[in-house]
Amino acid sequence: MKISRSFDIIVNVLFPLLIGYFIYYAGENGFINPMIKNYLPDGLWAYSFTSALLIVWNREINIFWIIIAFVAALSIELLQYFGLMPGTADAFDFLMYAIFILTGLLTNKYYIKLFQSNHRV
Repeated sequence: MKISRSFDIIVNVLFPLLIGYFIYYAGENGFINPMIKNYLPDGLWAYSFTSALLIVWNREINIFWIIIAFVAALSIELLQYFGLMPGTADAFDFLMYAIFILTGLLTNKYYIKLFQSNHRV
């Protein structure tokens, strides 16, 4: 299967964000288990952010930017803990961020193959 960069962005950045938004919205209306509503959107955001960074860097892992992703996730929780950002600081949130950042990194090889096959003649 050949994919374009635009398709990569849609599948790995926009789609996870939309799913997270709908999970959170449906959870507000009581249609989704609170555990899923409270944690899965955070993980999807982290996956999307990691994927965006990888796509910008042509799917080459740039350690500096991956560290920035972890720092951003931790910063969100710390800002919530100190009351500087709305929300509830939660170690499980950070765990979800870490799991989904790592998922983005681990699936990167798969997407490299798909993206590179698009350039072969």
